[in-house]
Amino acid sequence: EIAFITVYSLEFVLKLRIFGCKGYFCGKEAGWNWFDFTCLLLSYVDIAVYYAVVLVLRRNGQTDLSSLMLIKIFRLSRLIRLVRLVR
Repeated sequence: EIAFITVYSLEFVLKLRIFGCKGYFCGKEAGWNWFDFTCLLLSYVDIAVYYAVVLVLRRNGQTDLSSLMLIKIFRLSRLIRLVRLVR
């Protein structure tokens, strides 16, 4: 997952440098660019929350990460919602 986020981050930075902020967010493909940007931000939030939860669980002496199932369910619901929006 981190590899994909790294690639998408590089793509975002390159597009931003090529088109500039105005061209990227208000240009010809602004809708798709906003979608990509939103997905990238949500991915960063997802990773931050995941590692924060893992850190807290390990600090409390728990090694069972089954409580992270709720986060996976939220990720799945986000994907379903995005698919509905794209239609």
